[in-house]
Amino acid sequence: QPSSGTIAGWFWIGAGDETRGIIGAGRPAGGGNANLGPTIIQWRRGANLTYYANVGDGSYYAYSASPADSSFNGDVNSWVHLAMTWKNPMTARTDVAMYRNGVQIDDNGGFTGTSWDSSDDKANREWLMGLHSRDLGSYWSGSMDAVGVWDVVLDNASLASLPGTAPNAISSSNLLAYWNMEDGPGTSTLTDQTGNGYNGTLTNMNDGAAA
Repeated sequence: QPSSGTIAGWFWIGAGDETRGIIGAGRPAGGGNANLGPTIIQWRRGANLTYYANVGDGSYYAYSASPADSSFNGDVNSWVHLAMTWKNPMTARTDVAMYRNGVQIDDNGGFTGTSWDSSDDKANREWLMGLHSRDLGSYWSGSMDAVGVWDVVLDNASLASLPGTAPNAISSSNLLAYWNMEDGPGTSTLTDQTGNGYNGTLTNMNDGAAA
């Protein structure tokens, strides 16, 4: 997993979810927020839909969240482009950022002092889609498309252009993985289109199906 980076993609936001991981480096069994690697999360604050980006190193964490109001309630049952970036070393909450449709939306968060590159057990982690911890069993309900992971923090111009551009057209030399979700219905393998070999195993998912 990259020490600094960007995660971005298109996501169909389902209704009814409370706190659910959409995509990221999931936490080991039994871990808390401090164990959660770079992850985009859909979060219900009361009746309102919010998004937040979380990064932990095993002991500390940083996260940035969107406003806790009704600004994004209209996203339910629609496609939204989401992205997060994280820097290393981290010195403030603002080193983690959350974007919606190419615009930064975080206005609050938390920071206890963290560096994703330090003591975390990255070798024992797996990247998860629709889940942020296997032991919780809290599955996200939605769809996703054109998901990419970069080993750099993309600049604002690139992030603004991503909603209308395929991931492999943006900073392609730094693109670690790209899943176009077009392997076809019934397949069990999600193919990394970069050739880097970051293929995934699909469970309770239908690749290539419409939302």
